[in-house]
Amino acid sequence: MKRVTLDTAQAAVKEFIRDLPIDGDGVEIELDGKVVCEILPPHSLSAAERAVLIARGRQLASQARERNKGLSARDAERLVREAVDEVRGRKKR
Repeated sequence: MKRVTLDTAQAAVKEFIRDLPIDGDGVEIELDGKVVCEILPPHSLSAAERAVLIARGRQLASQARERNKGLSARDAERLVREAVDEVRGRKKR
């Protein structure tokens, strides 16, 4: 599992993380009505459960690579820019 340290993060990021209501069940982070992240307490999953989650992540990454195979950098950049513009447009409404 990848580890990300927040020691050098901006104060607002640190405060956000510290204020999360993480209990024994963990917490889901939702953005635009979709769960984008689940934060679980350390060691709350068994080795088998972690293996299933890691396998699912690898499967999703493979699907994304397959979907984008042959896509030029310019086209990928355009699609990302369009998606960002769409999300920003929703926030302004």
